[in-house]
Amino acid sequence: MLTKLTSTCFQIIFLIVVIFLISSCSKSSDQNSSAGGTCTYASFPGTAEFTELLTVASGVEVLFDFTLSDPTAPLNCAKCFNNGKDFHLQWNSSVPTAEWLVSNGIYTGVSLPAVYQEMQTGSCNPYMITFPTVTDAYGY
Repeated sequence: MLTKLTSTCFQIIFLIVVIFLISSCSKSSDQNSSAGGTCTYASFPGTAEFTELLTVASGVEVLFDFTLSDPTAPLNCAKCFNNGKDFHLQWNSSVPTAEWLVSNGIYTGVSLPAVYQEMQTGSCNPYMITFPTVTDAYGY
Protein backbone atom coordinates (compact mmCIF):
# COMPACT_ATOMS: atom_id res chain seq x y z
CA MET A 1 0.00 0.00 0.00
CA LEU A 2 2.80 2.42 0.90
CA THR A 3 4.64 1.60 -2.33
CA LYS A 4 1.51 2.28 -4.40
CA LEU A 5 0.92 5.60 -2.56
CA THR A 6 4.55 6.65 -3.10
CA SER A 7 4.33 5.78 -6.79
CA THR A 8 1.10 7.76 -7.18
CA CYS A 9 2.60 10.80 -5.38
CA PHE A 10 5.66 10.63 -7.59
CA GLN A 11 3.49 10.52 -10.73
CA ILE A 12 1.45 13.54 -9.56
CA ILE A 13 4.57 15.56 -8.77
CA PHE A 14 6.12 14.61 -12.11
CA LEU A 15 2.95 15.66 -13.95
CA ILE A 16 2.87 19.02 -12.13
CA VAL A 17 6.53 19.69 -13.04
CA VAL A 18 5.90 18.83 -16.71
CA ILE A 19 2.84 21.12 -16.87
CA PHE A 20 4.79 23.94 -15.24
CA LEU A 21 7.67 23.57 -17.72
CA ILE A 22 5.36 23.51 -20.73
CA SER A 23 3.45 26.60 -19.59
CA SER A 24 6.63 28.58 -18.87
CA CYS A 25 8.08 27.71 -22.29
CA SER A 26 4.98 28.87 -24.13
CA LYS A 27 4.95 32.17 -22.21
CA SER A 28 8.58 32.97 -23.00
CA SER A 29 8.17 32.28 -26.73
CA ASP A 30 5.10 34.55 -26.91
CA GLN A 31 7.03 37.55 -25.57
CA ASN A 32 9.17 37.81 -28.72
CA SER A 33 6.61 36.78 -31.32
CA SER A 34 5.63 40.28 -32.45
CA ALA A 35 7.46 42.23 -35.14
CA GLY A 36 9.31 44.30 -32.57
CA GLY A 37 9.61 41.76 -29.72
CA THR A 38 11.50 43.18 -26.75
CA CYS A 39 13.84 45.22 -28.93
CA THR A 40 14.25 48.98 -29.04
CA TYR A 41 14.04 51.00 -32.25
CA ALA A 42 15.12 54.47 -33.38
CA SER A 43 12.32 56.27 -35.25
CA PHE A 44 12.73 58.33 -38.42
CA PRO A 45 9.53 60.03 -39.69
CA GLY A 46 8.75 60.38 -43.35
CA THR A 47 6.24 59.61 -46.09
CA ALA A 48 5.26 56.38 -47.83
CA GLU A 49 4.09 56.58 -51.44
CA PHE A 50 2.29 53.51 -52.76
CA THR A 51 3.77 52.60 -56.13
CA GLU A 52 2.30 49.23 -57.12
CA LEU A 53 -0.72 47.07 -56.25
CA LEU A 54 -0.56 43.52 -57.61
CA THR A 55 -3.41 41.03 -57.18
CA VAL A 56 -2.18 37.70 -55.79
CA ALA A 57 -4.05 34.58 -54.63
CA SER A 58 -4.15 35.69 -50.97
CA GLY A 59 -4.97 39.38 -51.51
CA VAL A 60 -3.06 42.36 -52.91
CA GLU A 61 0.73 42.72 -52.85
CA VAL A 62 1.43 46.39 -52.12
CA LEU A 63 4.77 48.04 -52.85
CA PHE A 64 5.71 51.49 -51.63
CA ASP A 65 8.65 53.87 -51.48
CA PHE A 66 9.62 55.72 -48.31
CA THR A 67 11.09 59.22 -48.14
CA LEU A 68 12.72 60.38 -44.91
CA SER A 69 11.64 63.78 -43.59
CA ASP A 70 15.34 64.36 -42.80
CA PRO A 71 17.46 62.93 -45.65
CA THR A 72 20.59 63.28 -43.48
CA ALA A 73 19.20 61.01 -40.71
CA PRO A 74 21.95 58.76 -39.30
CA LEU A 75 20.75 55.27 -40.31
CA ASN A 76 22.77 52.32 -39.01
CA CYS A 77 21.63 49.92 -41.71
CA ALA A 78 21.70 51.73 -45.06
CA LYS A 79 21.37 48.45 -46.98
CA CYS A 80 18.15 47.68 -45.03
CA PHE A 81 16.79 51.05 -46.10
CA ASN A 82 17.54 50.27 -49.79
CA ASN A 83 17.38 53.97 -50.74
CA GLY A 84 13.74 53.98 -49.62
CA LYS A 85 12.58 51.79 -52.54
CA ASP A 86 10.33 48.74 -52.90
CA PHE A 87 9.02 48.09 -49.41
CA HIS A 88 6.11 45.65 -48.94
CA LEU A 89 2.95 46.46 -46.97
CA GLN A 90 1.65 43.89 -44.48
CA TRP A 91 -1.69 43.92 -42.70
CA ASN A 92 -2.20 41.56 -39.73
CA SER A 93 0.99 39.69 -40.84
CA SER A 94 -0.32 38.99 -44.34
CA VAL A 95 -0.96 40.76 -47.62
CA PRO A 96 -3.96 43.09 -47.35
CA THR A 97 -7.32 42.43 -48.95
CA ALA A 98 -8.69 44.74 -51.65
CA GLU A 99 -11.54 45.73 -49.30
CA TRP A 100 -9.10 46.73 -46.55
CA LEU A 101 -7.06 48.84 -49.00
CA VAL A 102 -10.18 50.66 -50.20
CA SER A 103 -11.40 51.28 -46.64
CA ASN A 104 -8.00 52.81 -45.75
CA GLY A 105 -7.74 54.89 -48.95
CA ILE A 106 -4.64 53.09 -50.21
CA TYR A 107 -4.24 53.30 -54.00
CA THR A 108 -1.30 53.67 -56.38
CA GLY A 109 0.07 57.21 -56.06
CA VAL A 110 -1.36 57.85 -52.57
CA SER A 111 1.08 59.07 -49.88
CA LEU A 112 0.69 58.54 -46.13
CA PRO A 113 2.73 59.60 -43.11
CA ALA A 114 5.00 56.77 -42.00
CA VAL A 115 7.88 56.08 -39.61
CA TYR A 116 10.99 54.09 -40.52
CA GLN A 117 12.07 52.24 -37.37
CA GLU A 118 15.57 50.81 -37.11
CA MET A 119 16.55 48.30 -34.42
CA GLN A 120 18.99 49.62 -31.81
CA THR A 121 19.04 46.75 -29.28
CA GLY A 122 17.89 43.14 -29.28
CA SER A 123 17.67 40.56 -32.02
CA CYS A 124 14.35 41.29 -33.72
CA ASN A 125 13.56 42.57 -37.22
CA PRO A 126 16.38 44.97 -38.21
CA TYR A 127 13.81 47.51 -39.43
CA MET A 128 10.13 48.09 -40.07
CA ILE A 129 7.94 50.92 -41.28
CA THR A 130 4.82 51.81 -39.32
CA PHE A 131 1.85 53.94 -40.32
CA PRO A 132 0.41 56.21 -37.60
CA THR A 133 -2.90 56.59 -39.48
CA VAL A 134 -3.39 52.91 -40.41
CA THR A 135 -4.10 50.22 -37.80
CA ASP A 136 -2.30 46.85 -37.87
CA ALA A 137 -0.18 47.70 -40.93
CA TYR A 138 3.58 47.80 -41.30
CA GLY A 139 6.17 47.65 -44.04
CA TYR A 140 9.31 45.63 -44.49
